[in-house]
Amino acid sequence: MNEAPWVQPKTRRIVNIILNSYQKAFQNQLIKCQPVQDSNRLKSQELFTIKMPVLAHDNQKDPCLIYANSEALRIWGRRWEQMIGMPSRLTAPVEEQINRSVTLSKAVNQKPISRYCGIRINKKGQKFQINNAQIWTLYDEKDIVFGQAASFASFWII
Repeated sequence: MNEAPWVQPKTRRIVNIILNSYQKAFQNQLIKCQPVQDSNRLKSQELFTIKMPVLAHDNQKDPCLIYANSEALRIWGRRWEQMIGMPSRLTAPVEEQINRSVTLSKAVNQKPISRYCGIRINKKGQKFQINNAQIWTLYDEKDIVFGQAASFASFWII
């Protein structure tokens, strides 16, 4: 049986890292999944289906996306296979990539960021404003920086 990519073991690990790092950063839960048998699978399904976009990228010099939930995929107009592995800088228009990079650096070097606003671009080249974004650093099971994640409350086409 082929599992959807967002519930495969590799992605379940990423989801746990996203959720645990969010809890560490904001002292709050990103989702309210109840602990049950195979709760990692349920957490993965719940995070994928929440109506708030959530994205994450790895810790490479030019970070690539490692996670995007269904709302993020919808907003950026891409399928999982098109979004995962894509350099995360491409989520923003060229003229906004420096501002985006500076903000991401602040989130690693200082503390998590709340209420960030920025311009992004979808697959069709349509720009949109994100509002009330949260950006946090991802830490793996050994407390080593794994990447970064972001979510945002609202957006509008510009």
